[in-house]
Amino acid sequence: MKDKIIKDLFGYWDQLRGERLAPTRSEIDPRQIKGTLEHTFILEAVQIGAPRFRLAGIEVCDLLGMELRGMPIDALFEPVDRDMLSQIVTDVFQTPHIAQLRLEGQLAGGRSVLGHMILLPLRDESGDITRILGAATLDHELMRPPVRFTIQSKNITRIVSKQDMPLDLAVEGGMAEPAHTFDHATKRPKPKVSGQILRL
Repeated sequence: MKDKIIKDLFGYWDQLRGERLAPTRSEIDPRQIKGTLEHTFILEAVQIGAPRFRLAGIEVCDLLGMELRGMPIDALFEPVDRDMLSQIVTDVFQTPHIAQLRLEGQLAGGRSVLGHMILLPLRDESGDITRILGAATLDHELMRPPVRFTIQSKNITRIVSKQDMPLDLAVEGGMAEPAHTFDHATKRPKPKVSGQILRL
């Protein structure tokens, strides 16, 4: 977890949840995440289709060059990876998991841009996980939207118990992993996956 914005948001979420699997949506205080707010979003589960943006910071909206409120998260992804994204999001809601994604987007003229995304579960007032707190960042400034992403690699961390949380995960970003590049013009290999257990 080398990206500072991603790391800071994870740290805030982890502090809020304490001994629980996840904090509640109502506990999120925008004043406490001013440094990440423009890159932050909240997703809401819907009965059919991909979860939709309830809130999205300006840097996230700029990825498509439009307001994202009410739009499904898969609008940010190429069709080839939307089924994979759906499974990742389902895991975050149901198990629950933390998901960190390494992204690649294609721009006009054949240029590419790399980015990161993190997805963190949130509970509603009844205790069900129906929201996701997330952030998206790019390695370089996006000069001209829109951009849609493919998933280069993913790191999935199951939240079980906090008793034996690895120190590198809590402090030095043990959720990060090297990007895995693949050639979309030939047979597309599966993204590299690493699994961990985040102890509660």
